Amino acid sequence: MAEDVVLRSESPNGNAEAVVEDDGRTVYLYQYFPEGLGQELRASWVRNRLPAPAEVVREDMQQGLAPLMPARFCSHPQGAPPVDPTRAKLVWLPDGNGVALFEGPDVVACTVPWQGKQDCPGFARDAVGQAPFAWQLEPDTELARRFKAAQRYWDSWESPLTWEEKRRAVREAMARTLGAQQEYKEERVAWPPLGVGVFQSDQAVTVATVGMSQRPMPGVELAHVDPRLQRRVELAVALPHGASELMRERVAGLLVLASELPWSRYTWLGHGHTVPADAFKGTPYTGVLVASSARFGAQVPLPEVDGDPVTLLWLVPVTAEELPKVKGGAADGFLAGLQQPRPLMEKPVARGQDA
Repeated sequence: MAEDVVLRSESPNGNAEAVVEDDGRTVYLYQYFPEGLGQELRASWVRNRLPAPAEVVREDMQQGLAPLMPARFCSHPQGAPPVDPTRAKLVWLPDGNGVALFEGPDVVACTVPWQGKQDCPGFARDAVGQAPFAWQLEPDTELARRFKAAQRYWDSWESPLTWEEKRRAVREAMARTLGAQQEYKEERVAWPPLGVGVFQSDQAVTVATVGMSQRPMPGVELAHVDPRLQRRVELAVALPHGASELMRERVAGLLVLASELPWSRYTWLGHGHTVPADAFKGTPYTGVLVASSARFGAQVPLPEVDGDPVTLLWLVPVTAEELPKVKGGAADGFLAGLQQPRPLMEKPVARGQDA
């Protein structure tokens, strides 16, 4: 029987897709990832359209058919109506690492960041217990509330004032600690918006992202007990006052690229991580060490986002010889007493030429 795509949605990351398919027998929610990210296809049963079998029909699976859920795991063992596309919508988590199928105000199925771990197959309202193709999703659980909060998050961006207010709050908070704002540029106007600001104090010129914190980074909840403390960040680089305009522009480009890494790679940035950086061509530095402001550099009290604290992470230039020394948990020892900003010893480069 031919598959019928009921709904399709591209992730906010732009590199994944959610599809609801109905082959006349079953309805499934799928989340597809591009190759090379170490992510697998996620699938969650939504409902049977036909009366449920007593057991899993292995022959269907061997023929490439989406399996029917056995009767004891179905709240509607006689089958249920198709998804109504006029009432249905797909809602992504803000980090882009999970998606839910809504019918009206109700979450009826979802894929989640921890899918596949501990044999979790996704969640569905019409499943009963820990069923083989979806676990039961109660209507008032934390997971259902999380997706409803995601819907409110997306709704909030309908107003152009949302970005205007948020960027102003971040810029003002940075200026109070990092010095007067010298420049500000919108680096990405389309959602998710991002700006880069340049701030100057007696100690340094700081180039920093403005707006990265508006999205939680994916993967943090799989690595930390309390992801709230790690999942929202802004990035900054401290430069000496003598850094050229070309160097400032290169560092701004580095920050934009680094700010995209979590969502393009479904990962996160945190203290002790390293990032390649050709922005420092013409200097001794070949990469950057990510350092939390709690352990290095100026601490900047930034406005919370949806109740989450925001951390400023410093990207500290490191040489090729230093790079192996800062990996494997040795970052704190390396950073202790390190001069900031690091001297660039920048070779003069004509504008538009490579170093």
